[in-house]
Amino acid sequence: MFLIAGTLGGKHNSKRNTHIGKRTWHALEKKGESVDRKGDSLANGGEYTRRHHRVLRRGVAMTTAVAVGSVVQGDKEKPELTDMLNEGYAVDLAELEGDDATGADVLQEYKVPSPITKKFSVGVGTKKDGGVHASVGHLYGLGNTEEKYRLRVLGCKGRGFLGRDKPLDHSTGRGSVKARRGDYWDALKNKKAVVIPAIVETFGGISPHFLRFISRLAARTKRGGGRDGTQYGRSRLSAKSFFVHHTQQISAAAQVGDAKAIRRKITAEKMRLMKSARKAGERA
Repeated sequence: MFLIAGTLGGKHNSKRNTHIGKRTWHALEKKGESVDRKGDSLANGGEYTRRHHRVLRRGVAMTTAVAVGSVVQGDKEKPELTDMLNEGYAVDLAELEGDDATGADVLQEYKVPSPITKKFSVGVGTKKDGGVHASVGHLYGLGNTEEKYRLRVLGCKGRGFLGRDKPLDHSTGRGSVKARRGDYWDALKNKKAVVIPAIVETFGGISPHFLRFISRLAARTKRGGGRDGTQYGRSRLSAKSFFVHHTQQISAAAQVGDAKAIRRKITAEKMRLMKSARKAGERA
């Protein structure tokens, strides 16, 4: 019953937001302002931190539920607090000595990007600087986001001869690539940590790399003596699988965070219209 009620409520709120948005844009158009009725500007209007934090909280709950080491959450405003794990860039979430195979620290970096942005990369680099990431969301899932953010987090090794070889051709996999240091270069190179790019799109898609990591956490619950501190729903319809429960929660967090950001943006536009109308009335 809870899932059904939640779904119906979600549809109702979505329709209501759509009507509110249409009325607001109609009023803006009457004033002669340019309006983005597709909503791309609403989804990419700067509300990145809130949806990031919402997904990160679900990641903290998931990791803590089966942690074998201490779980530490970083602070982007104070990167020095996690310098011992990754100097120069704040760690989102870490499980100390959490790698089951080696005992290394496991660091998670959460990214919650929108796949629909005005900025587009055709993936054509130069001989001087080598290949670049490509926006290929029209070909496969997470094609507009995963490569870009994996490169930002992990960096990449150089390949080929810059200045001589052609830049990377994404269709063949051949060509030169310039070596790049990612945000977690220190953790990978010097601290020998395991770094997980936790990439979750605003539509709820989860990157394969992160899904494999969640599968490894789920495997802990099935080992002898393994524990699972997850608080599962009490409805008979609620997921009882660690993997299913947490992937649902993480995907929903990204979608709800994005929807709330859009609603706040619409509200801000409405307030701007009301203030403008009031000032016009005072001048009259």
